[in-house]
Amino acid sequence: MGDRARTHSYGSREHARATEGDGSFGQLEIKTAVGPSGAPLIGLSGEIDLESVAELRSAIASATAGHPDRLVLDMSGVSFVDSSGIHALIDATELAGSVCLRSPSRQVRCVIEIVGLTRMLSVEP
Repeated sequence: MGDRARTHSYGSREHARATEGDGSFGQLEIKTAVGPSGAPLIGLSGEIDLESVAELRSAIASATAGHPDRLVLDMSGVSFVDSSGIHALIDATELAGSVCLRSPSRQVRCVIEIVGLTRMLSVEP
């Protein structure tokens, strides 16, 4: 995601212990950059849940501090999103002119469609 990318990993100790060193369950990795069009780009990988949503909200707030016309969230690495994550995505629509979810997995796309988020933001394959 370019030279300006930053990476953070978040997850609960309970989830990390449950996976016995695997470390992938319950964690969210966030990378921020500026896309080719100049729009803020947030790359997400892992799970968006109650344990990680505060860090997602923080990344969205930082990326939208200048009130950009567009915010892109690369969801290609997201395996799970709960209601707290859905709420964070809804709130993001108030911070940028438009919000685009890029490449969500089939499971995440299904959740997005069921809750009607496609009426509030765009989804790119």
